[in-house]
Amino acid sequence: MPETLAGAGVDVSAGANSGWQAGNHSQLARRFVIVGFVLYLAGVTAFILAHGRFPTVDYLVPALFLFAILMGRGRSFFIDWAPFVIILLAYEQARGLADTFSYKVHDQDLIEYEAALFGSPIPTLRLQEWLYTPGHVMPWDVLAALFYMLHFVTPVGVGFWIWTRDRRLYWRYILGFLGMCYAGFATYVFYPAMPPWLAARVGLLPPVHNVFGVVLRDFTPFEPFYTVYENIDHNVVAAMPSLHVAFPIFIAMTLIHLTSGRVRWLALLYPVFVTLSVVYLGHHYVIDGIAGLVYALVFYWLTWMMPEQAGRLWARLREARQPPRSVIPEVGYTLDGLEAAGEAQVRPR
Repeated sequence: MPETLAGAGVDVSAGANSGWQAGNHSQLARRFVIVGFVLYLAGVTAFILAHGRFPTVDYLVPALFLFAILMGRGRSFFIDWAPFVIILLAYEQARGLADTFSYKVHDQDLIEYEAALFGSPIPTLRLQEWLYTPGHVMPWDVLAALFYMLHFVTPVGVGFWIWTRDRRLYWRYILGFLGMCYAGFATYVFYPAMPPWLAARVGLLPPVHNVFGVVLRDFTPFEPFYTVYENIDHNVVAAMPSLHVAFPIFIAMTLIHLTSGRVRWLALLYPVFVTLSVVYLGHHYVIDGIAGLVYALVFYWLTWMMPEQAGRLWARLREARQPPRSVIPEVGYTLDGLEAAGEAQVRPR
């Protein structure tokens, strides 16, 4: 039976790893904390966006550390989250080096695959033709840019939510998430892929508008500040698979797995909106998103399904290997194991 988290009427794993035990806090207090956490994370994200920066883990996680201190869990937060931040930053640095290997960058072939599957002009060009108005920032432009910039906000926010309830499940979530990152990195090394905006810049596609840049320019009233990511080399040919699509799918499937109720299926809308956004912005082809879907489903299975299936199989094997209860019918006695007392007793029927 799948493990579930507290909240929305589901069970929580017992033991020292549980964040908030049932009965220790009222349901109303728990809801206030959840609302406070969401508002706090939204405020931090808005502050970062207003200064023209991408919300990255080097700002999000320290901000959540303050929230953990208010919960009285600052020490355990540092122990659990410091490895995640270090390993993720190492991945980002490695991803920037992936394009230094001498592998052919795929460009025209991706355009041909996209056109073969979805027709010509390709979806990015069609979406921009339908939706983009040069010189005007439309509401859907802002929404697309916002969904794009939630790339780290949502994984960190969901990870923190899981961590407050069950540290053991948090570690499974983080290991699956980081595994997906490094699988993507391996693909970027051996299969560098040019995104639509870059293909347009080198003349392989008609012009692709920089919608994201226009939105960022019009909605950043403050001067940018320093982030760790400024020292990381960014890989412009790391488009296949799209982790911008893979992350939301992995997160949506995780939420569906760990919670109950029909409303949980609404989580599937998030990856749909993100996929439309990254294609509209010209940062990915649809086929990049399809590859991201495959990666997300594989690591969802490795993270949540495989351990539970292996546990059930191991339980069946142990049960099959246990000897049957000893019965001695010839003399009219039965042998009952008294494990609690650590001895055996023979008594007449």
